Amino acid sequence: MLTLITALFVGLVLCTGCIEAVYPKKKVGITRPRQAPPREEKPIVPGEQELLRQAEEAHIQSRFPEALGKYQAFLKAYPRSSQADSVLAAMGQIRERLGQTHEAISAYQELLTKYPHSNFVDEARRRLASLFLKTGQYKPALGVLTDLLKRPTRVEENARLRILLGQAHLGLDNRGQAMEFFLTAYSETSDTADKDEAHRFIRSTIRKMTLDELTQAQTLYGLKYPGGYVAYILAYRYYQDGRMKDAASLVRFLIDNFPGHELLIDAQALGTAIEGKGPPPLLDLVPVPSPEEVTPEAAAERPLYKSMDVACVLPLSGTRAAKYGQQVLTGLKLAFRAYESQTQDFRSNLIIYDSKGDPGRVAEIIEQAADQPNILAVVGPLMRKVAATAAPKAEEMSVPLIALTQEPGVTEIGSNIFRLFLTPQAQAQAVAKYAVQVLGMTRLAILHPSDGYGNKMRDYFWDEVNRLGAEVVSVEAYDPKATDFSEQIQNLAGVGKAKRRVVAGRKVRVHFDAVFLPDAYRAVAMIAPQFAYHDITTIRLLGTALWYTPKLLSSAARYIQRSIFPTPFFAASERPEVQRFVEVFRAGSGDEEAVPEKFMAYGYDAGVLLLSLMDQDHVSSREDMVQTLLNMGPFPGVTARFTFSPDGDYRAEPTLLTVEGDKFALVQ
Repeated sequence: MLTLITALFVGLVLCTGCIEAVYPKKKVGITRPRQAPPREEKPIVPGEQELLRQAEEAHIQSRFPEALGKYQAFLKAYPRSSQADSVLAAMGQIRERLGQTHEAISAYQELLTKYPHSNFVDEARRRLASLFLKTGQYKPALGVLTDLLKRPTRVEENARLRILLGQAHLGLDNRGQAMEFFLTAYSETSDTADKDEAHRFIRSTIRKMTLDELTQAQTLYGLKYPGGYVAYILAYRYYQDGRMKDAASLVRFLIDNFPGHELLIDAQALGTAIEGKGPPPLLDLVPVPSPEEVTPEAAAERPLYKSMDVACVLPLSGTRAAKYGQQVLTGLKLAFRAYESQTQDFRSNLIIYDSKGDPGRVAEIIEQAADQPNILAVVGPLMRKVAATAAPKAEEMSVPLIALTQEPGVTEIGSNIFRLFLTPQAQAQAVAKYAVQVLGMTRLAILHPSDGYGNKMRDYFWDEVNRLGAEVVSVEAYDPKATDFSEQIQNLAGVGKAKRRVVAGRKVRVHFDAVFLPDAYRAVAMIAPQFAYHDITTIRLLGTALWYTPKLLSSAARYIQRSIFPTPFFAASERPEVQRFVEVFRAGSGDEEAVPEKFMAYGYDAGVLLLSLMDQDHVSSREDMVQTLLNMGPFPGVTARFTFSPDGDYRAEPTLLTVEGDKFALVQ
């Protein structure tokens, strides 16, 4: 009988997120292994069992160095244990979490060599391939992935393996083979995230093609996907080479045959440039560029552009956060396209860097940006661990950084660091302020998940309620994995176990006016109806920005009427800045019903803000940029009218929403 460690690696590995470098969606699990040959199970002696228990406990509680040490001691003391393979698997996972890539590779290789029939073999291979790709070992990655693809797996898993194989071939400059794998994955998968990633790699591969390869691709794909991308890049290359007739022909081909294409606006701008009536679109704006592909030096040398530029460092590939990085980039693009200059001949480049979610890489990028005096500010990064590296480097290099992150204390690092992001703390404070100062509530309760996010949000809300002179009278926590919250609600409200109601409209009196519930929509959709089940119907529910999703409306709208929660962006707002942004976004997407995401709004605000300061306020140096940002009046952004505090933090009154019927509505 396997010990807890088997469940720990199979279950906890998936939940912790380590596996998501290979399979980034929670629904993907470890496939059932093929029947392994019977292996003699040796009884675990008490000492062995106790050492395993201690290692597992440390692992579960994320005390990774301690767990690693105990696992190592276990293998040394019991090298022939029936649990040795699962211990090696757990050690590989911990090494990954600690950033010890080469040691993790060694652990997985040892598992594969010593225990070829282990239940953990296929998962170890997937992780090994991912680590090989991460460290640039493309040939070994090809071998492992090719072997995995030969095994019987589900279609979605095959698509994921093909994306990884494409990455390996792309790393070896085998662009033709890379395209085949990406296109096959794109066509066979029904998973949205995998399809989006394959699509992104297809565009990136086209961007890397030589002129001969692009010509062949144009013949091969024509009117089929991804013919529109090939046509645009080939047209741009022809334009750069002075082949205006060929470039114009391809631009017309794209416009005529790919209506609504995401590069349509760029193609139209390129057509204008071919006619000599304006500057070309920035080649940097082709999806997924990187410092190796488009250098700041090249952008700075372009004619007709004034040397006052903006750089962005965003996760555009290689991480789950790439989805949000691409959204910020979309917002920045829209800002550069929509901004109407007030100064004659004012121009600014958008220099794009892909951080790939790598803290080490972002430090190098900041140094590169610092060496370009034309770059007056950098937008990004997003991820907390990357921001924790980028901010000190930006401060060291005296580069103004507009961070789009919730990393605590990031703006306290120095005078060059600013934040443009509605933090969890600001969300909790805004909801508490409205409940106490506007609704006049004096007694509030908190029901929260017992995880890091829930505990912090509890403290933020509680502190603000106390500061405002009101009182938190009841607090209850629940397991984030729970599905039944009856006990917590009974404890919170001081009521007994609910019985079947026999009187319509029965209401239970409770000793608080509202409940703060900081959790995602899935939990809220389960918890809100249970208040009604216990006849607690006179209170208001208070939430966070996680509530703003149509999925919550479809699952629990009737139970969250009159609730209050903040959002950094509300597309239905009547503010002219928001309406203009939505209009520009829809024009670019070709969809009159499309709604921009909040990270697009952050990118748009950052872009328009910096462009207006360089243009209207004539900011022409990094020192001036810092002082102007600190001293500016309220800026009419699409996220809010905001300023920056003396320490550079985002200061705004966030938009507050409620639920009316089956729709979100602004709080009046």
